[in-house]
Amino acid sequence: MGHKAHSIRTVNGVPMATIITAASVYDQKAILSLLDELKGRYPDLLFAYIILDRGYDAEEIHQDIYEHFDIIPIIIRKKMVYPKGFTKDGFPVCPWGTPMKPKGIEYDRKRTKYACFKACQESEQMLPLCDYLKEQYRFGYIGHTYFTNGYQKFGPALPHNAIYQKLKPLRTGIERTFGLVKENRYRMEETNFYRGIDNVTIHTVEHDIVLTQDIIFDYLTTGKKSPVLKLNY
Repeated sequence: MGHKAHSIRTVNGVPMATIITAASVYDQKAILSLLDELKGRYPDLLFAYIILDRGYDAEEIHQDIYEHFDIIPIIIRKKMVYPKGFTKDGFPVCPWGTPMKPKGIEYDRKRTKYACFKACQESEQMLPLCDYLKEQYRFGYIGHTYFTNGYQKFGPALPHNAIYQKLKPLRTGIERTFGLVKENRYRMEETNFYRGIDNVTIHTVEHDIVLTQDIIFDYLTTGKKSPVLKLNY
């Protein structure tokens, strides 16, 4: 019995949207409703990325967030096994077995472009019969992976993508925010007891307001942008 709060926050901890569900509702089932709330509350804001932990790493979550909300999900990955024709890290290989590197993401076509960049020229196993070593092929052999073949493995934000590597460290802010709540940073956990969905909702709104005010006060008095992360931008 009980209730659970699901919240989306900015990277510095400010709550953007929160919904309340029964405690038995899995986080994966709540994320789409939470994003609906976010988009409805801020229709004029552009949300490019959302950072989620490993518990959301499921094919349908990757696909639904990108397809329905036009948001790129940065989801911490579980161990993945790629099919034949790929390295263990998810890079496709050319027909002669050379691992390729990303050359860009074509979002309108829902695909990632890869090229060999003639890497075999630098190895001891150069392939003189490969036509793509010729001068007219500037980047060598070109290949593609398609989002629709599996967003989890071939989507717009894979572990080897630059944006994934840049945003992944910000994921730690989630645990640190929970830690501040457990430490009673906002002085609301030990003195108040609520029963019933309406009262729980009021309590959650109060908490989000106090948290936001705390972050703003910290910034105005110390210049610190976040109580949970070291932000340099």
